[in-house]
Amino acid sequence: MAPRLGVFRSVLRTALRSSQGISQRSFVRLPLERPVDEETLPHYDMEQFYPVHIGDVFNDRYRVTGKLGFGAYSTSWLCHDIRSQRYVVLKVSTSLRKFPTATDREFKVYEHLAKIKSSHPGQSLIRELYDSFELHGHAGKHRCLVLQPMHMTLLEMMRLNPRPFDLPLLKMTLRRLLLALDFLHTEANITHTGTLIWDLFEGCHLFGDIFDDNGNHDPFKHLALMVALIGPPPIEFVQRSETTGQCFSHNGAWVAHEDAVVPPISLEILEKRLSDTEKESFLCFLRSMLRWLPEERKTAKQLLEDPWLV
Repeated sequence: MAPRLGVFRSVLRTALRSSQGISQRSFVRLPLERPVDEETLPHYDMEQFYPVHIGDVFNDRYRVTGKLGFGAYSTSWLCHDIRSQRYVVLKVSTSLRKFPTATDREFKVYEHLAKIKSSHPGQSLIRELYDSFELHGHAGKHRCLVLQPMHMTLLEMMRLNPRPFDLPLLKMTLRRLLLALDFLHTEANITHTGTLIWDLFEGCHLFGDIFDDNGNHDPFKHLALMVALIGPPPIEFVQRSETTGQCFSHNGAWVAHEDAVVPPISLEILEKRLSDTEKESFLCFLRSMLRWLPEERKTAKQLLEDPWLV
């Protein structure tokens, strides 16, 4: 694990040196007709995005030094805080005329978290909001969040080194992730589901083959794969929605044979890195989260106490 962490530290130091010397770097001018970043999104609308440029100073304080990322609802920028002499992340939301308050949701979550006084160890693992303000553009207001800079994401770590996580690194990562989730669940009353465990350890997506020939999500293939991996749904699940009748009989049997075939695979077949007791314990841990009924899934606190992770 040490050599891998050494690579991460080296990359981080290089990124920091690059951001500090950004004014001395030369840039390649791109043709205006070539779409980049958020311009490549399917429903991109230029007016919804606030125009941010390297060198801009916002709120008389935050000088933009580089772009970190983008999404359908925001762009993120590395900024130098002139007052505190530290680096921060400026997240500039889009402005949606039809839903003017939609981009305030994230701000309200951070605002709620900031009010919580807790000794829970998971609180220190939650990203901190430093500041917030509004900008006004052609489409309306843009909520801006000034956030604690983060290191690379788990996905970025995987791209640096395509080898899957080994067990000690996987368990260390999961303990920290579950601590943060347990704080959000028990102290902040915020729910968050989902897991990267399989992806991190196996080096591939557990639910990767769920798209049609055009690259669009296929709900029938998705459900068929779930049946193969975790078994048919219980009757309670089928009875909770009228639409489940398109895929399942009243007792949970798969009936959408013309839309998708349940593949002849299982978690035991797909998992190839472990054996014997270790494999059995790992799959038991995984299955405790992969449940049709949300109330049957283990909580973050329960997962932290699972024998496989301890």
